[in-house]
Amino acid sequence: MVLQRFLALWLVLSVVAVSGKKGSKLGEKCEYDSDCDVAYSFCRGQQECMCKKGFEQGPSNDRCVAMIGAKCETHYDCAGLPNSGCELDICTCREGFVAHSSGRECLKVAALHMDVCTEQGQCSSAFGDRMECRDNKCQCIPTFHFAENICIKSKALDEACSSSKECYVSENDDENKKLVCTSGRCQCIMGYHMALDRRTCTDGASQMSLMSLVTALMLGITLQFFN
Repeated sequence: MVLQRFLALWLVLSVVAVSGKKGSKLGEKCEYDSDCDVAYSFCRGQQECMCKKGFEQGPSNDRCVAMIGAKCETHYDCAGLPNSGCELDICTCREGFVAHSSGRECLKVAALHMDVCTEQGQCSSAFGDRMECRDNKCQCIPTFHFAENICIKSKALDEACSSSKECYVSENDDENKKLVCTSGRCQCIMGYHMALDRRTCTDGASQMSLMSLVTALMLGITLQFFN
């Protein structure tokens, strides 16, 4: 009878001791995964509590935060990563967002040309590979320009074309409006002709004014020389 009471008391004390045992935090010693008190952590090499693969220590070092690509079962598992969710058992950025190259952040996809950006994917996800993040803005790659919501190969004056939207001479829209694709080539619209720089279009009055100015200047220099 005494032995039975002793065994019962020992069992109760053992349960209390185990239940009252404090779990190990990140970086603390452990022997088993169950020793690690932080969610999504494990006991590495039966020595130290570490975050599982796909997770990393949070800023305060008291929790494991999901990264892009971390294994998950529910959206809650990815809760530490804003604008993400659990898709096909993997933490993935939600629609309208793309992964930062570090895997630690989901960035908003650009909605407009010249939107602010920090990563190439924000631009190319919306407009294709011909759009890049340059100077922190979504812009078309060199030799392309933005028209009708896509980046189009720029065709200069007198170059072959298949559509007027390809004809492009500068970022000045007023200059581009003077171009049209006619007979398969970028040409000046009616009332304009190729300027002396052979890159832009000018009307007759502008050309004459420039020529008159040059002529007057040359005449003035000549008269001054002979006087």
